[in-house]
Amino acid sequence: MRLQKVAQTDALTGIGNRRWLMSMLPAQLPMGSAIAQLDLDHFKHINDRFGHAAGDRVLRAAAEALGSELRGSDLLARWGGEEFLVYLPDARPSTQPPWPSACAARCRASASPKPGRTSL
Repeated sequence: MRLQKVAQTDALTGIGNRRWLMSMLPAQLPMGSAIAQLDLDHFKHINDRFGHAAGDRVLRAAAEALGSELRGSDLLARWGGEEFLVYLPDARPSTQPPWPSACAARCRASASPKPGRTSL
């Protein structure tokens, strides 16, 4: 069981990986469900300017921000690199929290260098 958890968890962020998400998705997506693919803009610039350790911190912060905005029924996984996938089993507009904009704001805030700092 431990080996399976390791195989299905992204080591950097602690969230599910692509393998895990694929095992959790229904064979056919039900009506009213959705999959959102999220990509961190300018991620290469972050790695190039601040280094890979800073990029890793940004990925962890993004995973935490995304996870905190989702409902218990939603699934979040790191798809690869700076891409995340979210499965929303009930994506009707009336049931959706405004998580995309809230999450984007949290990611920006956590990834921005603090005043007087030259690194993330």
